[in-house]
Amino acid sequence: MALLTKKEINAIEDLRSETVDVPEWGGEVRIIQLTFAAAQGMFKKEVEDFDPRLRLIAACLVDDAGAPIFSEEDLGELGSKNAEVVARLWRKCVEINGMTLKSDDAVSPKNAGADAEESSNG
Repeated sequence: MALLTKKEINAIEDLRSETVDVPEWGGEVRIIQLTFAAAQGMFKKEVEDFDPRLRLIAACLVDDAGAPIFSEEDLGELGSKNAEVVARLWRKCVEINGMTLKSDDAVSPKNAGADAEESSNG
């Protein structure tokens, strides 16, 4: 197998998405994998106003064109939705992005992001 070039790597679409049924809302939503940069940005933000789980969901829920449905300004609206649905979508976002759950229900990057987590603690 030949080694990939930078051009070949950059041309690869390696982010997947998954459509999730939300019967409580009468439809489906699409959850995407975040880029490495977007995932790292999630862990660097220090926003105390909203739960980081809402920020993760907002970053992962996209429309048909791949644009986020919710912005940072919309987190209050998302937080007013059914807690069971929000928790289920959050778990799916964690799963599709290969994150791990800590005992306090916080998320952290599973592999490469561990370095970023260490540097933010020190």
